[in-house]
Amino acid sequence: TLHNIYENLALINNNSGEIKLAMKYTKHTLHYAYLYHNKNWLVYALNNTASIYEEMGMEDSTVYFAAKCIPLLKYIPKKERIHILTTIGSSYIDKNRNLAKHYLDKSISIRPSSDTYSALATIYAKEGNNSQADLYWHKALKTNKYQRKQLLKPTLQSSLE
Repeated sequence: TLHNIYENLALINNNSGEIKLAMKYTKHTLHYAYLYHNKNWLVYALNNTASIYEEMGMEDSTVYFAAKCIPLLKYIPKKERIHILTTIGSSYIDKNRNLAKHYLDKSISIRPSSDTYSALATIYAKEGNNSQADLYWHKALKTNKYQRKQLLKPTLQSSLE
């Protein structure tokens, strides 16, 4: 669908550092989500918008769009919620650390993620708890290494066949 094309263009541009283009395409995804009353599309569009504002250093806008995702989480399959929960948690790091930890812990309870562990490490570092920060940064590195292995596994298996 056109929505999916815009969503992918937004993600590609965001990952490439083309923030203005990413925002342009994300606005299109928001438009289509509202137009078709598709709550699944909406939560992803809101999450992507929050992520872009985070890249831009616009903390209040990040929190605003991330918070709009909360009541829509039920429209996302549980296993796919980790990225959205991590965005929500990360958005609260400087506003409300307990709330940030709550959403980051919810994300980890679904599946550990290096981004989530890294966000928790950031919280503990800001709180001056360097031993906890170090623990979570190590978990982030270890999880990232495991995730890369899992991504490469099918490729390696097919090349051996």
